[in-house]
Amino acid sequence: MIQAYLLSYPHSGNSWVRYIVEYLSGIYTEGLTENGNPMEYGIGKVAPIDVEFSKKPILIKRHELKLDKIDTKPVIFLLRDYKQAIMRHYKDDSIAKIKKRFNDTLNGNQDPLYFELIRYYESWQKNKMLIYYEDLIREPVIEINRLIDFLKIKTDKYAELINHLDYHIEQSRQVYNNYASGVIDQYKKQKYKLNEKLKAYSMEWDIDVKDNFELADKYLKRYYE
Repeated sequence: MIQAYLLSYPHSGNSWVRYIVEYLSGIYTEGLTENGNPMEYGIGKVAPIDVEFSKKPILIKRHELKLDKIDTKPVIFLLRDYKQAIMRHYKDDSIAKIKKRFNDTLNGNQDPLYFELIRYYESWQKNKMLIYYEDLIREPVIEINRLIDFLKIKTDKYAELINHLDYHIEQSRQVYNNYASGVIDQYKKQKYKLNEKLKAYSMEWDIDVKDNFELADKYLKRYYE
């Protein structure tokens, strides 16, 4: 097995990826506190997973990376639809404020920087892998196999995971709920309003992204409406 960074914008499915990797490898993944500091325990602390904590973490979660050229760890980049990800990150804001935050993010003035993460991944010349969140949800077996191959995981738990995916997905949701202080329950209550906000700005944001982000067609074309 190899150690890698797991790079993503918030609310892009990294808890599910970390759950998969911990479950299959038996080795913990390093998370982040609310202040962005390393959290030296993994999903296995709050999920029913048998995880080894005495070894180095197999994945290191980050929402931004500024790596020295000496660092040769591979990078797994988990990418989600910018409309869904940014809207969820600022779900408690007004429509006008969300629109401003999106424009600031597109222009590189808002932290965390969704589009800067894509530029970073594009520029990383060492070992790397891109996973689209939507592919992980729609074709989980294909993406799980890609993770296993990339991280060189040897496991005897593959069949159990694949045959009981619904159970494990629910377990990972519970983990996310614990980490995010009830954000899933809050989201369920706000789902209709969230979709209405997306509908209002979806096409406008697509145009802005196509016109102002040089890597849009390479990485984000699938999200245009």
